Amino acid sequence: MSERDELPTHLENVPERPIDPERVLSDDELRSGGLEPVRAYVRTKAGKAAQRQQRYREKLETAGVKQTNVQVPEQHQETIREVARRLRDGEPLDGVIAPEKAAEEPQARPAPSIPPSDTSTPSKSPDALSEADRRLLTVAKGRGVRSRLIRLLAGL
Repeated sequence: MSERDELPTHLENVPERPIDPERVLSDDELRSGGLEPVRAYVRTKAGKAAQRQQRYREKLETAGVKQTNVQVPEQHQETIREVARRLRDGEPLDGVIAPEKAAEEPQARPAPSIPPSDTSTPSKSPDALSEADRRLLTVAKGRGVRSRLIRLLAGL
């Protein structure tokens, strides 16, 4: 498609040109092609609210804030929401995950990591665990945020 034949992005940008009668299909030809006549109203540009939301999302993105959807058991949803709210408010991660420690210490220090050998394991043999339990234990032994959240929720 040449630059001249390029389609406009919005209805308001359609140039005023005479229509070539050779290129226009009749109503009967359009119906025979499987099209039905309809009357419709469409929004050609984003509304003010949509533009405002887009600017807000861009502002959050430049600030490094990203939405994350997490699936957790129902009894822990409020805990996760509270952790997210406090992180959004600017509290350090160590103060959010271990609030009792942060209250004792004036400066937040990274929480000590638990070596894999010190991590308690269930009395069942590893073969008796389900795949989900094995994956959960693997994540809980780690040193990341997910691991710390799992240990916090489990009361470890």
